[in-house]
Parts: sequence; C-alpha cells; structure tokens
Amino acid sequence: MIGHLSAYERETIIRWSDAEKRAEVYTCDKKLMRILDGMIADGKDVVLEKDDPLWPSKEYNLPKVWVKIRPPRVMSEAERKEQTD
Repeated sequence: MIGHLSAYERETIIRWSDAEKRAEVYTCDKKLMRILDGMIADGKDVVLEKDDPLWPSKEYNLPKVWVKIRPPRVMSEAERKEQTD
C-alpha cells in the first residue's frame, strides 16, 4: 500500500444514472469497506468491482435503491422525555 491517506484524501464517491438500476461506490473509508465486504460475505447483492493492492481503496456495485440520503431525526421534547422514563 502506498502510504497513509489524510482524512481529506479518504473520500467516498457514489455514482449512478437514471438509466441504471445499480450504483457504483468508490471508497477509501475502511469502515465502509468492512460494511460492504460483510454484505458480500452475507450473500447480499453487492459486487466488489476493484480492490487496488497499491492504493487503499475499493470499488463496489450495488442496487441504487439502497443509497439513501436522510436528514437526522429530530426528537420532540415529549419523545425525549418518553425515552428517558
């Protein structure tokens, strides 16, 4: 492996088009790689497309419907109180 990447260099890029049903994920994030590799081991619909032995990155292919962008959940004061009781 060629050195260590700074936090700024450890990027994740997710690509897809409207015409395709699958997304491509390029990542240098070790945690995300472990998650996606675990999905592969569990028989989920994730394909490892590229594992570069010289650079700490991997490329995966997965269903694009799995890619979600969600704002964080904001709990009301009543919900917070209910959780602590």
